[in-house]
Amino acid sequence: MKQLYFILFLFSFSFLNAQIVTIPDANFKNALLNTECVDTNGDGDADANADLNSDGEIQFTEAEAVLSLDVSFQNISSLEGISSFTNMITLFCTDNDLTELDLSALLNLEVLGCWDNDEIVTLDFSANVNLISLECDSNQSLEYLNIQNGNNENLELMVANNSSNLRCIQVDDVVYANSQTCGDNPIAWCKEPNTVYSEDCSLGISDLKEITFSIYPNPVTNTLILSTELEYNSIKIYSLQGQLISEASTNEIDVSSLSSGFFFVSLTVDGRTITQKFMKV
Repeated sequence: MKQLYFILFLFSFSFLNAQIVTIPDANFKNALLNTECVDTNGDGDADANADLNSDGEIQFTEAEAVLSLDVSFQNISSLEGISSFTNMITLFCTDNDLTELDLSALLNLEVLGCWDNDEIVTLDFSANVNLISLECDSNQSLEYLNIQNGNNENLELMVANNSSNLRCIQVDDVVYANSQTCGDNPIAWCKEPNTVYSEDCSLGISDLKEITFSIYPNPVTNTLILSTELEYNSIKIYSLQGQLISEASTNEIDVSSLSSGFFFVSLTVDGRTITQKFMKV
């Protein structure tokens, strides 16, 4: 009988222990337990901690109850355990000491602020299909950003500037991405001039520097000349709205029939698209 009680005790202990989210980073756990990091009324301001039953642990049910979380400025090195917050819509984790950020389990995430985490080299948000606002600027070690989630047209804010080492942002449609501007428009995408949009950054960050071409004259009246040493597959002209206007088979492109304004010329090399803007006068 004593053996049976002992087995039942072990089973009960294991069951209860299994309900607790494992959070190895002490600063992350402290932020969840002891700071106002959860917005409980939807007004945009954090007003409570995540430890609803005040037992000094975060149960899975408590994690699942969090819709909005702000753990910024907490000296956090790892957000391990964040994958249990599966219903989260808004997350701010700015100005920490993160070296990586895996949010692939947060399929409901819409708003993310993760700027000023200077040790992060890559960010991949391809699984976050509901993302409408992303601020990941001022990450000085960041080299690669993936936002290719099949829903870029609903990404209203994408801020990735002030990250001087960011070479490539992988997107759904490079022409659409290049048509976005950084400003006060309803949709604003911001990046550094040396950062390129691509539908495939898999060639490696260093190779991107070699994938380029020049165009002249710009502005152009009749013939746009494309200069490159690349073996390209196709040349296409798009409007600012991303509509395909024409295709060309040579590097001397007749644009005389275009109306005055701005357009994009895109070059496809081994399945990768590089785009530049030109002005027709």
